[in-house]
Amino acid sequence: MLSCCRLPHISSGLVIAISICCLGAQDDRSKQRAVTPKDAQRLAYEVFKAWGSTKLPKFGLEVSPKSMYKGFYTIEATWENPSPGSGIVGHVVVDQRTGDVWDPFTCEPYSYPALERLQRQIRKRLGLTENEYLRLKKSPPC
Repeated sequence: MLSCCRLPHISSGLVIAISICCLGAQDDRSKQRAVTPKDAQRLAYEVFKAWGSTKLPKFGLEVSPKSMYKGFYTIEATWENPSPGSGIVGHVVVDQRTGDVWDPFTCEPYSYPALERLQRQIRKRLGLTENEYLRLKKSPPC
């Protein structure tokens, strides 16, 4: 430390403790600004609702513990298929920073009025301004 900047009455241990505390607080704020897995499920639900899939018997959504793409939640929609065949309705990926919802195979974003309303609500709760959203908005995940 430069002698011109030294404050003799403040110990270096105190400076380190304050720095660590402030870094931890900043980390907590960034975590609070992330879309939660529950938010991601709600966003995915709006996509599948627009398709009419939520009316299928025992329709359900599951957030995959391992995502297809870094920085995105992967959501799988299933239903109880009474005949032989797949019980998988489809998949979507949700950007953990913006709440944008994408098709993970065609790389097309989803846009439905109810989905856009929910995205605005989540972004407002996260304190994400329009300028921040545009800065964070990613290109297709795939």
